[in-house]
Amino acid sequence: MRGGGGKWLESNLWNDKIPDYLPSWQVEKIAVWLLQNRKKIYSVTLYLTSKCNYACPMCTFHGKGYLGEKSYFQDNPQFVGDMELEKAYKIIDKVSDYGISRISLTTQGEPLLYPHLIEVIKYCKAKGFYVVFTSNGSLMDKEMADKLKDARVDEINFSIDSIDEEVYKQVRSPNHKYYKNALQAPIIAKNIGIYTAVHFTEQKVNKGGFKQVLEYYRPHRIQQIRNGFECEVSDKNIKRVREFREATHYIHGLCAGNEYIILLDGTLVGCCSMYYFINEIKNNLPNVLNDKTFGESLDKLHNFLAKNPLMIDKCKKCGAYVPSIVSTQEKRVEKGYFVLRNFGREIWFCIPEKISSLPDDVLLYMYQNNLVTKMKQDGIL
Repeated sequence: MRGGGGKWLESNLWNDKIPDYLPSWQVEKIAVWLLQNRKKIYSVTLYLTSKCNYACPMCTFHGKGYLGEKSYFQDNPQFVGDMELEKAYKIIDKVSDYGISRISLTTQGEPLLYPHLIEVIKYCKAKGFYVVFTSNGSLMDKEMADKLKDARVDEINFSIDSIDEEVYKQVRSPNHKYYKNALQAPIIAKNIGIYTAVHFTEQKVNKGGFKQVLEYYRPHRIQQIRNGFECEVSDKNIKRVREFREATHYIHGLCAGNEYIILLDGTLVGCCSMYYFINEIKNNLPNVLNDKTFGESLDKLHNFLAKNPLMIDKCKKCGAYVPSIVSTQEKRVEKGYFVLRNFGREIWFCIPEKISSLPDDVLLYMYQNNLVTKMKQDGIL
C-alpha cells in the first residue's frame, strides 16, 4: 500500500477494472504453492490385494492394458499379494488420527478376494470412516451381501460393462456364473440397504452399451449409474482412449484428479497415474508404514509433487488430467434420475421416492440449488 492510502489497494492496480484472467505464469505459481502447502485431505484409497478372478483385456494389472503384452506385476513385484492385517490396521490408525473421514478399499484386484475384508471394514467403521469399495460383483451373493451389511459398509461400486453375455465374455469374463452373479450383485446390495453404484466403462466392444445397462438397472432404483473412460498406458504416460478436450500442457498443481492412494507396501501416491511410472520415482515417495504420522507422509508427497522436475513434466502432459474447475455441460431430470453430464461422461443419481412425483422442472430447480442435498443432510430424505 502506497502512502497508507486504501483506495490504491481497492483498485487492485487495474484502474478499477477487474482483469478477465491472470497470466499463466502467475496461475502456475499460485497453484504450485497451494499444492505444496495443502494441509488437509478427507479421503484415501487403501489397496489391500492384487488378486483378481478376472483378466479383463483393458485392465492394466491383469489384462493387456499395461504396455501391450507386458505384465505390470512383473515390473512391480512389491505389489503382489495381500496386505497383512496388522499393517492394514496400522495404516488405518494413522489416517484416522490425521482426520480422514472416507476410506476406499478399492484395490489392484478384486476386494472380495481379500481374506480379511470384513475385519478391515469393521475396523474402519469402529474408527468412524465412511467405507466404500469397487467390485466386479462376480463373488457377490445374498450371504456375502449380508456379511457386508453386518460389517456396515456404506457404499459398493459395481463395474458392469455389459448386460449382454456375449459382450460380457469379451470385456469381463467368459465364466457364466460370474456373469449371472455380477448382474444381480447391484440389485442384491441395494435391496438390503447398501448404497449402490453401477459403473460402465466404454470400450470398442461395448460401445453404445451404456443405455442398455441404464435401462436394466433403472427399474431397481440403483442409487447411482455412471459411465467412464477407458485408459491406456504407454511407455510415456497414461491417457484416455477418448479425449474430450484439446490435448495441451496443463497448469501444474491444478489437477482435480487427486486420489491419495496407499499401495500394498505402504507407498503413498497422489493419483492413479503415478503407479504406472512408479519405478522412476519410488525413491522420492513416502511410505505411510515408515513415517511417524500420515501428515508427515502427505507433506513429503506434496513437496515432491510441487518441486520434482520429472513429476512436474508428467503432470503437465498427463492425458488423465482433470481440471480443478469443470463447467458442467448439462443438468437434467430424466426417467426418475438427476443427470450430470460433462466431458461426455454422465452420472445418473436416483431421485428419492418421497419427491419423485414432483414435476421435472421443480426437481431440477431443487437439485440445481442443492436443496435435495440439504434435505438429505437434515434427515428429511
